Amino acid sequence: MTPATKEPLVYCGPTRRGIAKQNTIYTDGIPAALEALLDAHPAARALLVPLSRFAALRQQIETKGTAAHTIFLKVANDLAFDE
Repeated sequence: MTPATKEPLVYCGPTRRGIAKQNTIYTDGIPAALEALLDAHPAARALLVPLSRFAALRQQIETKGTAAHTIFLKVANDLAFDE
């Protein structure tokens, strides 16, 4: 990857219909709708990571008791109340 090329980002948060699907890879920045979701739910920013960190974050999300698991549950709960 050249210095001018940014690494793709992966959204590992809960799926939000019409905004973002869990584990979606963004290669050219993130859409405005997802940016708005991240602004409204700052904890969700921890679930948007460079592709190189995707596998590790997925494992942490699936492991009860980890910070990533707790954040995922919080964001999922917050999004459920927004619907």
